Amino acid sequence: MTQQTRPADIAPPAQERPGMTPIALVPDVAPPPLPTLANRHAYATALRAHPGQWFLLGAHDNAPGARNITWGIQKGDHGWQHFGPDYQAQTHTMFGQHRIYVRYAPDTWQEPEQEPEQHAPAVPTATVNLPGSFADWLTVTLADFGPAPSLDDVRAALAAAYRTNRRHGYFLTLEATAPVLEMLAVLAADCVNLGRSATGHNTREAARTARLRLVAARTRLES
Repeated sequence: MTQQTRPADIAPPAQERPGMTPIALVPDVAPPPLPTLANRHAYATALRAHPGQWFLLGAHDNAPGARNITWGIQKGDHGWQHFGPDYQAQTHTMFGQHRIYVRYAPDTWQEPEQEPEQHAPAVPTATVNLPGSFADWLTVTLADFGPAPSLDDVRAALAAAYRTNRRHGYFLTLEATAPVLEMLAVLAADCVNLGRSATGHNTREAARTARLRLVAARTRLES
């Protein structure tokens, strides 16, 4: 058990819990009633929210009775089984009152750590090789569309593919989520539907190949 600090040297906590007066050796602070058997579990649990802080538990009409209570609290015995070695207790006599102070202070207690930051679960992705001529057409087309929030994820996936130098000869290796794959497949279908006169034969055939690969990648991802 850690060395006990005398209650007189401890500043009262900023907030009080109902039925738990912060430790303060002030004569006009009336001790609360001692916890009954029915509410001792709740009291012990409440103390855990304030590790290291002393609270006035109550008072006994004689010194031996007060010492028995402090012993029971620290041992977790004699009706105080919800307490135990992780709790410390002291008695102080003032104006004929045998006051009992208690705190939660286990040997391993340290300043509470912040809860780890919660991260959203990773979204599954699939990798697909897009024909280079379709990737080039896609880059120009997205630039012509201008600002379009619905295409932001598509732009980001395409930019990441170029940024990581994942274009190998005729193909651009792109990693994307299912919604991005679906949107890319729609754009590939639009390229095909524009016709050879608008896109050229090579780009139209590249778009057709890209669409088949995008649909297959999305199917694998969602299966």
